[in-house]
Amino acid sequence: MNTTSIRTSRLLVCERLVARREYQKALSYSDRLQHIVPADAELDHVRLQLVRAECLAFLGRCQEAELLCRSLIARLRFGAEHGQYARCCFILSVIYDHLGDLERAIESANLSHFTFRRIEDYASAVRTLNWHGNIYFFKSDYQNALHCWKECESLSLKHNLERARLIARENAGQACILLGDVSSACDKFVGNRRDLASQDERLNVFRHDLSIAYLCILKHQFRRAERCLKAYTTEHRESFPLREQGIWYEYFGELELSRGRLDAAEQYLKTAITIGEQSGPDLSLIGQSRRLLAQVYLAAGDLSAARAECRRAYEAVRTVGERIEIGICDRIMGEIHERSGQSDDAHQYFDSSIRMLRMIGARVELGRTLLAAAQQTAIDRRQRLGHLLEAERLFSESGIVYWVDQVHQALHTVFEQQDRESPKRRASRPSSDTPTFITRNANTRETLQLAERWAQSELAILLTGETGTGKDLLAEIIHKTSRRRDQPFVDIDLSTLSDTIWESELFGHKKGSFTGALTDKVGLLESADGGTVFLNEIGNLPLTLQAKLLEFLDTHEIRRVGDTQRTKLNVRLIAATNSDLRDAVDEGQFRPDLYYRLNHAHLHLMPLRERTEDIPALIRHYLRDYGATEDGVNTLNGQPWMKRALSQRWIGNVRQLCAFIGRLASVADLHDPSTWAQWADFLLNYNERIERDDRRQEEEFKVRVIKVLDDHDWNQRASARVLEMSESSLRRQLRRWGVVRSDE
Repeated sequence: MNTTSIRTSRLLVCERLVARREYQKALSYSDRLQHIVPADAELDHVRLQLVRAECLAFLGRCQEAELLCRSLIARLRFGAEHGQYARCCFILSVIYDHLGDLERAIESANLSHFTFRRIEDYASAVRTLNWHGNIYFFKSDYQNALHCWKECESLSLKHNLERARLIARENAGQACILLGDVSSACDKFVGNRRDLASQDERLNVFRHDLSIAYLCILKHQFRRAERCLKAYTTEHRESFPLREQGIWYEYFGELELSRGRLDAAEQYLKTAITIGEQSGPDLSLIGQSRRLLAQVYLAAGDLSAARAECRRAYEAVRTVGERIEIGICDRIMGEIHERSGQSDDAHQYFDSSIRMLRMIGARVELGRTLLAAAQQTAIDRRQRLGHLLEAERLFSESGIVYWVDQVHQALHTVFEQQDRESPKRRASRPSSDTPTFITRNANTRETLQLAERWAQSELAILLTGETGTGKDLLAEIIHKTSRRRDQPFVDIDLSTLSDTIWESELFGHKKGSFTGALTDKVGLLESADGGTVFLNEIGNLPLTLQAKLLEFLDTHEIRRVGDTQRTKLNVRLIAATNSDLRDAVDEGQFRPDLYYRLNHAHLHLMPLRERTEDIPALIRHYLRDYGATEDGVNTLNGQPWMKRALSQRWIGNVRQLCAFIGRLASVADLHDPSTWAQWADFLLNYNERIERDDRRQEEEFKVRVIKVLDDHDWNQRASARVLEMSESSLRRQLRRWGVVRSDE
């Protein structure tokens, strides 16, 4: 074999190493070839220098690579070697990208791509188009990046370029992740690892696993993310380019940050920054790692360190124009200023982040910013719910359950606070006014007619019905329409009293009768003398006090705790329960004689789902109560959300419906009915989610109960102990579910 043939074969080996992305090996091999490729062998010399330039560029030695490329461009610009010229333009594009000059990178990539297409070198054209997508990706222009990679995939299929097609699919999957289209990303990744491995694409298999790890971190699937990352030992990682090594450390740092392991996260991210500084420097890697490090310091409560690190991240990502990172840095600065009590600055940073992330279509990061912005103390409830509404939509579209749950928790907190702050509307009504029970249901009207008749008697009345059906309202109506209307009405919620103070609260006590009894106290029953006592949730009354209450009903006398004298009272008793007292009687939890004594007259209120004709009237009533205009109320029939309201289950009944309207009133403009629909749909969606969650939790609890029963051979006493509930409660649950032992 002559010298020319040897030289050609060795150049071919070197180019194959580059094609396999083994840049360090290729560079070392090219160093050994330089002495056998003389400058006068022009074509071979150019081939060798192109190999060296490409290796230097991808290894981050950008200044050396640029000098070499510029000398080659001067030689090739006006020659006939169009393929070599196009390849040199491609390498320049890589160099400019690493240096953060993305405009020049795009210009060089375009020139390279069209030159390869003109000479019909489709393999190189596809590679350049793929790189063009990378540049858009680093600019956070994910839609254009995705467009490039889809075109790349199509061109690869047309010309049977399987390797290029797989790489384009991998890259498109990464773009889908950052656009928040997780399901499409998963579709892109399916089967790719196997196909890449079959073509001995070690580097791209590593990149695939990094993408899967990042996707798992985003979805909070930490164990799977850790498996992907730990599959590569230090020796494996060091065989890959510095950039990929740095990304591995960055992702592991983000994983540990998400787990709350801040010390470990800090070490991984500092290593990633060091690698980024060695690689080019790789400003994209440095910027992302510094931003994550700022989040570590923020989580640790070190606001000054977080602010300083975030500013360093800004410097890096602004240099390369990485807009998604700029938007995320704005969010972190917003959180830092919010925690520092600088509300105005925080608001500006959050607004800037929202604008940037919305502009580039980064749905997951936009959702996270909206969720963080909703925690600001200086924004009103309408803004807070608006942020949460949009965040929920974005996370739901992305299919990331963890973040949807985070929004739901934030919504729950907002609504709980609102319910605490909302005034009781009836509290402002003059005491002489009789409340109105709104209904169009025939059965409920019959119940009200019976209540009106029995109000004139002195019968003890038992009200039954689910929570929120209006038992307390009906009790007040009975009192207001009775002969005792001008006397006290005392509402006693037995579910709120502590076991240790039942007797003292109901019957009163004498000074010194127990530790802490510093004065005489009048009990609630005595304070209602001449009027009506409403005992709500009577089923909660302990057995020891049931006997004393029965004694009072028989004698109309009470004795305070620690007193020897009895006091005669003239009190009418109304009791209410949302449970079946007959079951409690059968189980020995409620005295039968007290049950029959309370049940001289029985009134039952139907749940709202069985009297849906009442829903429109109730909505109108509560909207007027909260200040809606009459014209606005009259438009309700034409609003689609009213039909949805009719189909809701309303498990909290009228009380839940009232809370729904209260929440609507707090965020919508009640003088502008056009604003009602969006917020009403949002709140109805929230109700439906809560009901689904409740049903799921109850089903999970049911499965657990049955398993425990099976484990204990259906011994209900032993099972109740394991389940940490009373035996009677266990029996009630089984009856409600209709569950019986399978072999009975």
